[in-house]
Amino acid sequence: MLEFSKRWEDKKVSNMNILRSFLSTKIFGKARYRWPIKYEFWYKNSTFLADCIIALILATLSCAQNCLHDLLMITIIKYIKVLFIHMKQLLHLLCIALMLVFNCNFSIAYDAARPKKPVLEDKLMVIGTGAVMGVYYPTGGAVCRLINKERKNLGIRCSVEPTPGSIYNIEALKNAEIDFAIIQSDWQEHSYNGTGVFSPKGRYDKLRHVLSLHNEAITVIVNKNSKINKFDDIKGHVVNVGLEGSGVRTTISDIMKAKNWSKADFKTLSELNPADQAKALCKGDIDVMILATGHPNAIVKEVSNMCEIRILEVHDDVIKRFIAGNPQFSSSIIPGGIYAGVAHDIKTFGVNATIVTSSDATESMVYNVSKIIFENLAAFKALHPVLEQLDPIKMANEGRTAPYHDGALKYYQEHGLVQKEEVESH
Repeated sequence: MLEFSKRWEDKKVSNMNILRSFLSTKIFGKARYRWPIKYEFWYKNSTFLADCIIALILATLSCAQNCLHDLLMITIIKYIKVLFIHMKQLLHLLCIALMLVFNCNFSIAYDAARPKKPVLEDKLMVIGTGAVMGVYYPTGGAVCRLINKERKNLGIRCSVEPTPGSIYNIEALKNAEIDFAIIQSDWQEHSYNGTGVFSPKGRYDKLRHVLSLHNEAITVIVNKNSKINKFDDIKGHVVNVGLEGSGVRTTISDIMKAKNWSKADFKTLSELNPADQAKALCKGDIDVMILATGHPNAIVKEVSNMCEIRILEVHDDVIKRFIAGNPQFSSSIIPGGIYAGVAHDIKTFGVNATIVTSSDATESMVYNVSKIIFENLAAFKALHPVLEQLDPIKMANEGRTAPYHDGALKYYQEHGLVQKEEVESH
């Protein structure tokens, strides 16, 4: 409940996204069922119901207050009225939760019996992203702003969904809970081929590549006064490795294997969410925070403003061999001068952020999404600093480890962005 309260305070997340995530994870264990009626319907009707309940209670209390002559009782009723007025948001959430739960109970059997289909048929296109303070969430928001400008022509509306990260997004895409996802290119490869963490469940052969975005650099941050001077020095310290289901968490596990490190080599491997890492580092609760992100990044900016930091290079011989054996990774540079106290470029490595979908998504829909992004690329790049260096050729060709979706490929071939032999070689 504490986690939910923190997310509620973040005004960047809509009431509906918080509720959807809260109900899915806290009540059902994970996002498993699709609601048969869109959230906006429930939101409008349940909040109207909550307002009616509040109005009825306040009217009853007012009548009681007028009929009573006991000063103490009048005062008590007065404070009860104030309490109910301030409980309005809580009652809104309670009503929505009850209505959704009752509706889900009646629709679970129906949803389980029918074949899963993308939510696109419902005229709402949902993009799974990442943490609100990360880069994926505002990037998804940038995509949705372009889509929603063409809402009348396309007949759909785009909604951005905050999530734990790449691995979660792939599972949500499999379950038709989202229509598009932003994921790291390495997890695109693992998912399509059924390797790594996806080995037990097998390959996701319906995964389809749409386009590539920015480079995601492994970013290792320590306090300026820390005795940790190079990447290998993080052993024996409290290191935050990211949430379960995030791409960075599993990438760090792969690096640990490459360096022959185990959990026992660290004091603690913590799992704070991205929004809590900055405060924890500056308070000394953790010694190292690790992100896989494009730059500039809001979390890195926050921690650099809260306390003095250093960003470590991750570019030794072991890492170079790791990159050579894993072509989905590449060397990367974190530019100097964009964060307080970090004046010089930092050598590290990373992956590409990619937008993917399912082969179930219609060709026309994915074609139109690709078209809107590429034909409004200047506007898209201006929506977030991390997108400023995007290049159309690289967006169409780099970071692809799963087949193109037919809709995206059609657009790229029409505009000479990919060659036939490049497609056939994969």
